Amino acid sequence: MLTTGAVIAFPTDINYSAACVLSDKKAVKRLLTLHDADDPHSLICMTYDYSLLNQIAFLPPPLFRWMKAELPGPAVFLTEHTQLFEKISGIKKKKICCRMPACQLCKDISAAVKHTILLTGFKFEKDYNRIMDDSDEIKARFSADIDLILDGGPVIYQNPPVFQL
Repeated sequence: MLTTGAVIAFPTDINYSAACVLSDKKAVKRLLTLHDADDPHSLICMTYDYSLLNQIAFLPPPLFRWMKAELPGPAVFLTEHTQLFEKISGIKKKKICCRMPACQLCKDISAAVKHTILLTGFKFEKDYNRIMDDSDEIKARFSADIDLILDGGPVIYQNPPVFQL
């Protein structure tokens, strides 16, 4: 579904995330309605293919080696993006977050899609500190905005380390 413009929700190793293919501008626009624009870490690029990551993120050799040592895992790397990132996604940000979750479902989705996936958490109107950790709550609040919700049961939230580069 992701390769046909869908926005889906699924559990990662730290929370439930909404996701779409980064290069699908229509899907990205839909995804942006779900995220907290004030949070610089709220949009995350997920891929397990370092060659895809190199196309969208500026990864000098020392950073590349550091990332390979830390990933996959909960770490988030905030780095400058390439011009291609802005061109394919339509997103105008100075930096982007990159991660490779250690969860098998994320690996399977990434392998099936073979594209960089854009992830975001869900925003709340009143309580911005809340984390979406239950698929039933996502269904109740966001079913009109999500094409598919993969129910992996409740997720125990982990605050991931963020490395700014």
